[in-house]
Amino acid sequence: MRGCQDARVHLGAYVLDGLSPAERAQVEAHTRACHACRSELADLAPLPGLLALVEEAPPAPPPELRTRVLAGAPRRRLAPRRVLALVAAALVAGIALGMVATALLPPRAPEPAVVLDLLPGEGFQTTGSASFTTTREGLRVELALTDLPPLPEGAIYEAWLSAPDTDGPISMGRVEPTPDGRATFTWFAPGALDEYSGVWVTAEPDATDPAHDGPTVAAAQLPGHGKGRDD
Repeated sequence: MRGCQDARVHLGAYVLDGLSPAERAQVEAHTRACHACRSELADLAPLPGLLALVEEAPPAPPPELRTRVLAGAPRRRLAPRRVLALVAAALVAGIALGMVATALLPPRAPEPAVVLDLLPGEGFQTTGSASFTTTREGLRVELALTDLPPLPEGAIYEAWLSAPDTDGPISMGRVEPTPDGRATFTWFAPGALDEYSGVWVTAEPDATDPAHDGPTVAAAQLPGHGKGRDD
């Protein structure tokens, strides 16, 4: 895969599961290292869920419906147009019933979330939670933080994931706190939960520098893994 231009051509097919295993691996390798393509992938992640909301075609009326309609009609001979009108009305009724039945079906629930406590880093009092939910759109990561102290001008808070099979941390993007030090954050990660080992938030001194070199503000280790941060 030759850079961002090639990767972006494949992002839509990636979220719709339309790539070969080799192509998926190339996209995942690129997005781990490229913040711009990773952000674009996160924007596309809800696409499968939106497509799932499009109603499927209602089931066709049973073949015997026309026979029942004609059998229940008066025995006097009806004009062809009258017969067609009765059949059309029956078909519309069958379609309407099918649409109502489809609408009443309960939505498919996502798998239960894994919720972890975010513990404060050295020198910080920040706490919160991190939840991981497997959905049709991917692995949804949701952070909720409190007691985020104000940062110097030019500094930002940034959220990260660590994965044993990657060379370094995976940036999930900037975390924007409110004036009272609270923040919520949602991101869709590629792959499955067991591919990741930890989640944490850092205070990065330079918003223009994509490298991870700021202190850890709060962190959590995923069950079944070792050290959850790539400090």
